[in-house]
Amino acid sequence: AGLERRIRMLSDSGGVASVANHTAEGQCRLEGDTWAITYDGATIRLRDARGVRYLAQLLRHPNHEFHATELVAVVDGDGDGAATEGLRVAAGLGDAGPKLDRQAQGAYRERVVDLREMLADAERGHDLGTAARIRAEIDALESELVGAARGKRSASHGERARVAVTKGLKIALEKIATAHPGLGAHLRVAIRRGYFCSYAPDPGRPITWHA
Repeated sequence: AGLERRIRMLSDSGGVASVANHTAEGQCRLEGDTWAITYDGATIRLRDARGVRYLAQLLRHPNHEFHATELVAVVDGDGDGAATEGLRVAAGLGDAGPKLDRQAQGAYRERVVDLREMLADAERGHDLGTAARIRAEIDALESELVGAARGKRSASHGERARVAVTKGLKIALEKIATAHPGLGAHLRVAIRRGYFCSYAPDPGRPITWHA
């Protein structure tokens, strides 16, 4: 968040050098039951799988954060069901222990800190719409943390989604790294996994992905 603020400040003051004139292009397309992924002039093909579908969704929306539950819902709704069979994450599946484990609580707290910094930026810029959205997310996360502190128990909808998405992306990235080391290296630093997932490529080396 601090780096993002610094970049925006430099950009507003004209201090950031212009991005390279040429924007690289990539392709991630489902062809039957196989994904064709092209990057840096080379194409690899991977069998259709949940993790590749998660990855494709992130590539289509660079710098957009998806909560794991949101990512699962989007992917489940896009396909014919074959690649996501058994994955659907539903609430109300019974008591699965503490609502948020320590790892989840830590991730939520870190997210709240980031959101508060983003909120301060939005308020300084008088961006009321963004500020309202950020406040709503902060309230939702803090509500979850309060519930965890009180010992609430649930089927852990978010935890099931986090595990499913993290595992799926990990498998997909490992296969890509083996088949295309250059793309694997790019995605290793650009893909964020966990409760919040995103694809954040280096702004100095922009790339546009086509479906």
